[in-house]
Amino acid sequence: MRPGVYGGFGVLCDFLKIFCSGIVCNYTWLNLFTDKLLTDILCNVFIRIKSSPTTKKKYLQVCKSFRKEGKVSQKVVGSLGAVNDLIDSGEIEKLAASLLNLVGKSFNSSPEIKEIKRLQWGASKLIQTLWKIFKLDDFVKSQKLKITFDFKAALLLLLIDRFLNPRSKLKTFEKQSNFWGIKTNLDLQHLYRSLDTLADLKVTLEKHLFEINSNLFNMKVNIVFFDATTLYFESDKADDLRKFGFSKDCMFKDVQVVLGLLMDEEGRPIGFESFPGNTFDGKTLIKALGSLKKNFEIEKLILVGDRGICSKVNLEEIKKLGYEYIIASSLKKQSRAIKDKVLDQEGYKPLTKSDLEDLTYKEIKLNDSERLISTWSSKRAKKDAYEREILIKKAKEILEGEVSLKKPGKAKYLALEQKTKYLDEAKILEDKKWDGYYGIQSNNLKMSQEEIYEAYHQLWKIEDCFRVLKSHLKIRPIFHWNQKRIEGHLTLCFLAFVFERHLEIELRRQGLEASPAKIRDSVYEMQASLVEINQREYLMRSEIPKLAKDILKTFNITAPQELSLLEDF
Repeated sequence: MRPGVYGGFGVLCDFLKIFCSGIVCNYTWLNLFTDKLLTDILCNVFIRIKSSPTTKKKYLQVCKSFRKEGKVSQKVVGSLGAVNDLIDSGEIEKLAASLLNLVGKSFNSSPEIKEIKRLQWGASKLIQTLWKIFKLDDFVKSQKLKITFDFKAALLLLLIDRFLNPRSKLKTFEKQSNFWGIKTNLDLQHLYRSLDTLADLKVTLEKHLFEINSNLFNMKVNIVFFDATTLYFESDKADDLRKFGFSKDCMFKDVQVVLGLLMDEEGRPIGFESFPGNTFDGKTLIKALGSLKKNFEIEKLILVGDRGICSKVNLEEIKKLGYEYIIASSLKKQSRAIKDKVLDQEGYKPLTKSDLEDLTYKEIKLNDSERLISTWSSKRAKKDAYEREILIKKAKEILEGEVSLKKPGKAKYLALEQKTKYLDEAKILEDKKWDGYYGIQSNNLKMSQEEIYEAYHQLWKIEDCFRVLKSHLKIRPIFHWNQKRIEGHLTLCFLAFVFERHLEIELRRQGLEASPAKIRDSVYEMQASLVEINQREYLMRSEIPKLAKDILKTFNITAPQELSLLEDF
């Protein structure tokens, strides 16, 4: 029997019981059932669900088949109206009961219903929509991949699971049937091999995403933010990439990899680079900038970075590439003359764009091509004093033998003379002079002091990128050991982050502020129950939360009907 067509009197009543329970009856339609017409209709009657291309609604029609000039024809006897508009009434049940009574059968208004499983449909529709937005079908086709498995299906599954519930590739494989509308006959090896393919496509994929972001979403790279972080493995086995190093996650017993990330002013990721786990932050920048210039053909930009990358070598390399920079400067490492100017309170004035009420600043010329913006605030002074007191306390605990000297950072204010340790009061007094001061260095001579401060102040956005990658998309810990597969995992997380950030930005443009966690929770609620009703399979979707409705509206995604045949969902 064709989907949507139900033949014969018995099936008519069965349909009326299951689909039309609670539908408002059209009484003009009832008038058709005179005694003579009823006898005539019941022999060749069937119910049809007809879709309207103009209203986009589905309508219930009572049709009759007949022969005309030797050919079978059909005509509409009556219409029950739109399915969605004919809910919350019991008139059809009464009609069904009356029709069954004519043949001596009783009406059972409680069909046999059994839930089979719950399916996620929201994440599937959303990720597939983002896939189309970023024209990834065109990208995959252009790569002319020499692979035998369905790379698109495997990557879509990995992206959906990474977005909705990040977990191991094995778990993703085991739960693949939980997502509606996704190919579910993938092998586990297909997921792993898709990571290898992603690693090979890393550079060309970044270029493609950059072009889409630039052409469709007006990505601006006048100012680019850079920072590096560490990603640890659940392992203590080192190799060429996985190395022991200073962990920003405080996982010092595990090997790690260093991740450098480039981001635009709006918070969209541009590209990333991976480095051995023992690489110093300052050494990650030049490779990342080299890739930026080569892969994206960006001739002019202003780089914003933290003091970890502020070295003379790095600054010279940035200049050689033709770029400008706005970078945190270590005031204590400046020349004596510059330090004296910084500490001289004359010339400081309020910075009006700051979120700190008492922030003041002064510009100091370093040379013909560089300037230093020195800032001071009482709030930062209190913070610096508090942190110093903690270190002094730890130093005293070491002197008293209460804690070990082996722990990092504990001995900053300890001095050693003739094998005797003592509290370095001179160093404490020297550091106290710098409470509240902060420096920003730049070779851009056109921007105002406030514009430079504002640009540097936006550096928190890249910290937010790392937070989303680590906590929301769970880029670490990494469970892969093969270097190529590690690169593929990082590329997968990067692509998922591009999708997630685009989602956030588009919602914000609609006046909707939503965190990644709230977005995930709302998308997670877009579920449907696969149910069996009188040995037929249907999908019954749950209520859609408000934020989820906003997401669907923003991306022009049509929600399924509340109850649909499995093949029509």
